[in-house]
Amino acid sequence: MISGVAHELNNPLSIILNTGELMMMREKLSKSATNRLQHIIDASQRCAHIVENLLKSATKRKTVRKEQYICINEVLKDALALKLHELRVSNIKVEQSLSQNLPMTMVDRIQLMQVFINLINNAYDAMKNSSERGILTLRTSRKGGEIVIEFEDNGPGIQDQEKLFTPFYTTKDVGKGTGLGLAVSYGIIKEHGGTIIGNNTQKGAVFTVMLPIKEQTNKDINLPGIKREYNFKGLHLLLVEDEVGIAESCAELLTTKGCHVTSASSAKDAVTAIQKDPFDIVVMDLKMPGEMSGIQLYEWMMSYRPAMKGKIILMTGDVLSPESSVFIEMSKADFISKPFHFNDFLEKIDQMAKNNGILKS
Repeated sequence: MISGVAHELNNPLSIILNTGELMMMREKLSKSATNRLQHIIDASQRCAHIVENLLKSATKRKTVRKEQYICINEVLKDALALKLHELRVSNIKVEQSLSQNLPMTMVDRIQLMQVFINLINNAYDAMKNSSERGILTLRTSRKGGEIVIEFEDNGPGIQDQEKLFTPFYTTKDVGKGTGLGLAVSYGIIKEHGGTIIGNNTQKGAVFTVMLPIKEQTNKDINLPGIKREYNFKGLHLLLVEDEVGIAESCAELLTTKGCHVTSASSAKDAVTAIQKDPFDIVVMDLKMPGEMSGIQLYEWMMSYRPAMKGKIILMTGDVLSPESSVFIEMSKADFISKPFHFNDFLEKIDQMAKNNGILKS
């Protein structure tokens, strides 16, 4: 059931994320419009990570981190910006004491932002109904080989520290919380090699996150501000996708890179196209409505044109369903999970084309 829900969520999230990225790449936007669009992109990424964490909790799946070399202060400021209006409306004052000499480190920016938002939400919920004005204090500092981030509030304090990071445990009213926020945050920080603790203070509670300082390890891969130039001139690609928004944004992106794109909205249309033209690469959705599924289309291609093996990229927002996961493992086909960043999408196509001698390395 959860994998099915994930599929239904990941498709529209793909449209939001990819359309936002395409607009950032192609449109001439004002600074304020760019900032708003970046908020949309960040929010869609957060939603994608929430879905991923739900799947992880349900299936014991290990989340793959995408680490970047960044400043923790910037991530904290971005998280606060998303919640600042809500805090102000509830008359909660925010005080910041952020170290200006904080070293950069390797973290998954979106995962860390999710942790920070969870902790800000936790403080907000503790203070929003208080008779006194709420005060949220954010602090960052360096302690030895670690970066320390503190979230202190003047709410009622922590009721049960032993159950603090237990999944589905919540002290909030029914319908007001899932009990997953702190548990998910604990898991994310632990996977980063850090620790997170919660303690009561004389004035309320403080949550402390400690992250190890890591040297930059991926200097040439997908770092902010670094954009690879892709040239797909001469590449003929078949895009099989029933979601119009995903198909249109992917096709537009590939066309700007010189790729000749043919689109098919169903497996049946894809069969017709393949019978007419030899394609260099096929990018196809694994789950499609109609008489023929994505799996059946792949099997037909392997029978009709065996030379296509190694030239097919599967797209799916449901990689954890038994049918999908078993098929991907058995077929050894390349795949990309929805929602995906366009840079990851382009890189996968580029590598496949070069590995097959279609494009020069």
